[in-house]
Amino acid sequence: MGARDRGMEVIAIVTPADQDIPAAAEVIAAGEIFQRYGVDRERAERNLRGSSDEVLIARVGDEVVGVAVFRIDGRLPVPAYLHNLAVKPEWRSRGVGSRLLRAVEERAFASGPNLFLYCTKDNHGARRFYEREGYQVVGEVPDLLLAGITEVLYRKTIGPIRGWKSTE
Repeated sequence: MGARDRGMEVIAIVTPADQDIPAAAEVIAAGEIFQRYGVDRERAERNLRGSSDEVLIARVGDEVVGVAVFRIDGRLPVPAYLHNLAVKPEWRSRGVGSRLLRAVEERAFASGPNLFLYCTKDNHGARRFYEREGYQVVGEVPDLLLAGITEVLYRKTIGPIRGWKSTE
């Protein structure tokens, strides 16, 4: 998908090889929010290996520093949904999340005009990130995954469904 220089770092966004999956699972499991939902490294790896979703990783050299898990199935009105976006804590605020998100958006907007995601209401850093990236709040869904936790549904759009033309 490409790379970007940021100082001395080159961030490459690629489809993971089989040997990248354990490192991608570590990135997910390191996230506080995923831990809240009981996602440890083993569960994250099982999910990555058993999923029909698409996966992209961010790599700097040989190190996996971020992962995005998403689906694009072409069914309107929700043709694209971002399940997970995770970046190693020490790599946050260094362009990794933005690069992963751009790669997902590129794929998503080739299939439809909307990309959706959920973010836990009290995950303020992630919410600021998505809002800076142009995502708008659609609504709140209490107790979606766990009792007592409210998820916020976000949407980024490039236009209405009616009249939209696929670029694929």
